[in-house]
Amino acid sequence: MEEMQTGLCDYNNVVLLLFVVMMKMATVGSSSVGVNWGTMASHQLPPQNVVDMLKDNGFDKVKLFEADESILEALCGTDIEVMLAVPNYMLEEMSLDSGAAASWVEANLTAYAYPGGVNIRYVAVGNEPFLRTYNGTYLQLTLPALRNIQEAINRAGLGSQIKAIVPFNADIYNSPDSNQVPSAGDFRPEIRDLTVQIIQYLYSNDAPFVVNIYPFLCLYGNTYFPLDFAFFDGSRYPDIKIIVGEVGWPTDGDKHANIQNAKRFNQGLVRHALSGEGTPARKGKIDVYLFSLIDENAKSIDPGSFERHWGIFEFDGKPKYELDLSGVQANKGLVAVQGVRYMVRRWCILNPHVKDTDQGLRGNVDYACSLSDCTALGYGSSCNHLSVQGNASYAFNMYYQFKNQNEGDCDFSGLAMITDVDPSDDRCQFPIMIAYGVAENCVHWRLASLTAVSGTVEYPAYLSHLPCAFVSSRQEIHGIGSSKESYTCIIAADSTTLTGTIQAYSSSTKGSLQLTQNPRNVVLQLGSTHMHQSDFRPPHLIFVNKMNREGDWMCPACQHLNFKKRDSCQRCSCPKYATGAEVSSYAAAKTEVLAGDWYCGAMNCGVHNYASRTTCYRCGASKDYCGYGAGIMASAGYAYHAIPGWKTGDWICTRLGCGMHNYASRTECYKCKTARDCGN
Repeated sequence: MEEMQTGLCDYNNVVLLLFVVMMKMATVGSSSVGVNWGTMASHQLPPQNVVDMLKDNGFDKVKLFEADESILEALCGTDIEVMLAVPNYMLEEMSLDSGAAASWVEANLTAYAYPGGVNIRYVAVGNEPFLRTYNGTYLQLTLPALRNIQEAINRAGLGSQIKAIVPFNADIYNSPDSNQVPSAGDFRPEIRDLTVQIIQYLYSNDAPFVVNIYPFLCLYGNTYFPLDFAFFDGSRYPDIKIIVGEVGWPTDGDKHANIQNAKRFNQGLVRHALSGEGTPARKGKIDVYLFSLIDENAKSIDPGSFERHWGIFEFDGKPKYELDLSGVQANKGLVAVQGVRYMVRRWCILNPHVKDTDQGLRGNVDYACSLSDCTALGYGSSCNHLSVQGNASYAFNMYYQFKNQNEGDCDFSGLAMITDVDPSDDRCQFPIMIAYGVAENCVHWRLASLTAVSGTVEYPAYLSHLPCAFVSSRQEIHGIGSSKESYTCIIAADSTTLTGTIQAYSSSTKGSLQLTQNPRNVVLQLGSTHMHQSDFRPPHLIFVNKMNREGDWMCPACQHLNFKKRDSCQRCSCPKYATGAEVSSYAAAKTEVLAGDWYCGAMNCGVHNYASRTTCYRCGASKDYCGYGAGIMASAGYAYHAIPGWKTGDWICTRLGCGMHNYASRTECYKCKTARDCGN
């Protein structure tokens, strides 16, 4: 769901809307309910585990918000229908450059849509691009991007299988003030002609009309979108297929966002969607995608604290409530993700000897919440009943868990302590974080070429703030008679004990490698290419969200990480088992980066851009961003270009782990209170 300015609906209107949505959704024949799978979370479950959970629960349709390679790999061979997405930030590139659209299709559709591969059915071109709060940013980009993507799909020979669509928000529709009934309404006047053109194009390609409906929200006074409104019948498209792309109810973050209301709404929705009932005006199958699968604790809370609580599953894959997805009470409820690994059972709480009048308490609580998730403490939320001491403990623990239970992150000026006694009560859970995020969020530096060297665990002072341990090794530099020290960042499944499978990152070419270690001795293979202290600049960090699995391999020519199934590199085509001469030839023959090309320096981006571009095609960051020159991986302090909802002078917080959007009038970040810098 896109960020939007919303208010909570009057409860009576919510109940009415619930009834209207149910009655308007008609199905014919066999049908099922899909689900939206978002990934904006600090710690993510492995994609394969989530896909197994989808299958266990009978989901045969899933809607994604990007084209993530690790997720697509996990979906291979499952026959689950997949809707991929071209994010809004890519619409400009896709609308102006048909070659870019063709490249996107080749990389994300052709590579997976083979027999026995991923059952991709739709590509969402943008997400709610006509939302009022975007102030027209995408109005002239959406239709050209839609055409370029669909034409690229057709040229790839996939046009009969995969359809490009546009997910609209319900606020594209208005009923006149004089006659507030669905049948009297139409599209908003300023977008009507353009929306009609898009529908004509969809209809000509046998593609569906997709709309996202949120009964929980009041969308500028228009509380519902009628699925059989007069426009379709009056405009020669009465039989266009309709998909409800997002619909659901949150479970926390507001007085109406609770498990009881969410269960009532979602169960009624599923039951009606699968019943075959409908209205005379619009019979025919309507696919429905629940929003959403799993809670996302890193989503923006600008629309409201409920934004992080739309999941029917908790962050760790546990069902929040019983939900019969058969629609006829044929099963007993949802099935949890299996085999989840957690961090150690311990919590960070307020020291019981600290008084709630302590001068530093509020500031420390605010700091902890600004860098974690305290939405459960809000008015009407699940933990709103806690005392001042309870609020502080909850905030401290969330920060501590977000930081992977690092002992140094449970101090808060001496106000906090670590305990192995669960502080949860019957209404408020103090979570223990899942362990996967430890490896996923490890600092991804550059991997060294390998030689057998033993190391010892050390924590150099200038590296100690990073969320991983370091193995140090000193090696003689041949022919010079001096030595340099190199550091390899390692992370274990349990960050407090270096056991089991670890991730290793070091100081040579970009990549990652999975190693194993002896539980008693850390034995790493450190590289011959070393990094001196003066070469290590902590602001130049990239946090990655992908985990490599057993059998994944790194291309020896271009250092691209490839999945096990590939026999040659996805990026440069170098064979998996290339000889030294072959590696040299592929490395020398790389033509993808031409003179003047540049890599985006924005955190979590790093994408390659052609020399002609002045802004990153993926994230909008300026080529000459503030701080370090082009081609160096910098922190989040960069200038944005044409990002929806932004105005001149707005800026991004550069604090590591924050990255929040701030209005031009602010001199410090509203979330973490870091002073504005870099002239953003």
